[in-house]
Amino acid sequence: MSEPKILLWDTEISHIISQHYDLWKINVPHSNILHDWFMICGQWKWLDKKRIETVSLLDDMPRFLNNSWDVRDLHIDDYVVVKTLHGVLSEADILVHHNGDKFDVKKFNARALYHGLKPIPNIPTVDTLKEARKVSAISSNSLAYLGEYFGFPAQKRKLKPGTMQKAGLGDVKAIKDVVTYGRGDIPPLEALYYKLRPFMKSHPNLNTFIEGGMLCNCGSGNLQARGYRRTKAGKYQRYQCQDCGSWSSGRKNLIRTPVEIR
Repeated sequence: MSEPKILLWDTEISHIISQHYDLWKINVPHSNILHDWFMICGQWKWLDKKRIETVSLLDDMPRFLNNSWDVRDLHIDDYVVVKTLHGVLSEADILVHHNGDKFDVKKFNARALYHGLKPIPNIPTVDTLKEARKVSAISSNSLAYLGEYFGFPAQKRKLKPGTMQKAGLGDVKAIKDVVTYGRGDIPPLEALYYKLRPFMKSHPNLNTFIEGGMLCNCGSGNLQARGYRRTKAGKYQRYQCQDCGSWSSGRKNLIRTPVEIR
C-alpha cells in the first residue's frame, strides 16, 4: 500500500505600496502602485512528521543583497521562495491549507508565472476554512479563533506593530520575525485538519492510493459496515470508521442494472 503524501503549508506576503489621497473606502488605480506585493516566506510540514520547514528571502543572500529597498526604485527578488515552494508542492499528493484555495495557491501561481516557472501538478486540496464553513456555524472561521474554540495549544506568535511593513522594506530582523510568525500557523492547521476530517464530505479519496481494500479519510482500514447509502441510481454499502468515526460508502452499486431486452 502506498500512503499519500499530505502537505500542510502557508505563505506570508508583503504589502502593496501605493500612492493614494485617503485612508477610507479608497479605490487605487494600478498606475499608483509603487511596488507590488512579493513572497516574504513560506512554511510547510508533511502530515505526521515533526519537522516544520521554511524558506524566506534570506535563504539566497546574493539575491537579497542585490535588492533595491528604496521606495523610489524598489526591486525585490523572491525567486528563492517561489522556486523552493514549487519543488515542495510538486511532491505532494494532497495540499492542506487555511483559505489556501482563494489565497495561497493563487498568490503562488502569480509569482510562479512571473518567474517563468512551469505549473505544478493538478493536486487535490483540503481547505480547512471551506470545510469549517461547510460543516459548522462557528462564530469566526479564522485559524486563530478556531484554535481557541477547539482548545488547541497557542502556537502563533504575535507580530509587533510595524513588523510586516519593515519586512517588506528589507529589515532582516523583521523578516526573521515574520518567518517565526508563519511557522506558528502550521501546528494549529494540522490540529484543525484532524479535528474536521471525520466531518468532511469532499476529502480527496485515499482509496486511489491503494490496490484493493478500502480506507477511511484518516487512512484507517478499520471500517464497520453499517447500513446503506441510497441514491437515485443505486444502493451502496455504508461504513463507519472505528478509529475517527467518519462515514464512507463502498464503490460497488449493489442494485443490478436490468439487462436490456433485445
